[in-house]
Amino acid sequence: MTLLGGIAHELSFTTKHENRATTWGRPYSNTRILEYCFSEDPTIATALLIATNRGRLAEIERVLSSAGWHVVAFHDAHKALEQLKSGGYRAIFCDYELRGASAQGFLAWQRRLAPAAPFYLIGADMPPRGAKVELLPFPLPLTQTPVPPDTPMPQAPVQREIPLAGDTALIPLSDLLAMIGLAGQSATVEFGASGEVGTVGLERGTLTHAETAQQHGLKALAALLVAGPCLFRVLPPRPSVRATVNLPVAAALTEAARLADEQRRYRGLIEAVAAACPSLLEASAGYLLGASELYNVTNEAGLGASPLFGLAKRLIEAQRQALGSRPLELYLLVEDYALALCLFGDDNLLVAKAPAAHAEALYRAVQHAVRHLPNG
Repeated sequence: MTLLGGIAHELSFTTKHENRATTWGRPYSNTRILEYCFSEDPTIATALLIATNRGRLAEIERVLSSAGWHVVAFHDAHKALEQLKSGGYRAIFCDYELRGASAQGFLAWQRRLAPAAPFYLIGADMPPRGAKVELLPFPLPLTQTPVPPDTPMPQAPVQREIPLAGDTALIPLSDLLAMIGLAGQSATVEFGASGEVGTVGLERGTLTHAETAQQHGLKALAALLVAGPCLFRVLPPRPSVRATVNLPVAAALTEAARLADEQRRYRGLIEAVAAACPSLLEASAGYLLGASELYNVTNEAGLGASPLFGLAKRLIEAQRQALGSRPLELYLLVEDYALALCLFGDDNLLVAKAPAAHAEALYRAVQHAVRHLPNG
């Protein structure tokens, strides 16, 4: 009997559990096994798999099939060795945990019978001494699974730069960001040559990140608003290490503009409150009485991010309607801190926070600072 006839005779008496071939996870008959093994079609990448544990064999076979291999799988080492003699395999995958045989012994036969086929040892901590094998982990991740030779690799999507560049002297920074946000685009905007002035990140209508050399978040966005004319480039989005703003573009621009005004116009007011109340925890100025609140955003939105601030604004509005347009104050004592709000100028608010034990000092400091404003 010829070798081919002997193998076919032996395979004809085995069950479907003893040996099988699959392509993309579908079982095939023993005849189909031989058809793959002796096919001259170079496009068929057939791999021999040996694993005596049925559970491990099924899992490895599933992953190999997903990677594009036509798998001939055996849980009997002796039958796998007989099949190895037929040749035609593009790769051999061997589970390290074999019963009734050893991976080293199977490797020795592979060197004699199919030396050109790469040998992959699955689940071993280290390769056998002097053996030319590649180790693979178990469970076998698809991302680490070798693919058949000549498998076309997926092409990474080409990122096309958004064709927009210019000067903020012609397109103001706030208008530029508002346009991108309104269009729901994702982009990274660099200001200055290669972003030396600052960078802003946007993702589908949300301003996620802003930074300059000295600052990040809303304070950086405020600094960019008053930085003066500079060149800009709109580029494809780049992932940021962290989201330092994470606000709708319109809300982020409003709060950044308020912060810029606070630094430019109201710095003296805040410094006066701090001088009169050394225990001051935080103070901000320039909130508009009728503006929407910035609930549940980053800490950099300051005191305006608290729902309590929105409630206080509504109380001040009611108080102003009842008493007139003169400066109005509202003082709140909440658990362990005190909050003071005072209306001044054209519907602008000063809000300050101090420990509850220093509530009286805070209230007096806010009153004194507002009443001594040049236009207060």
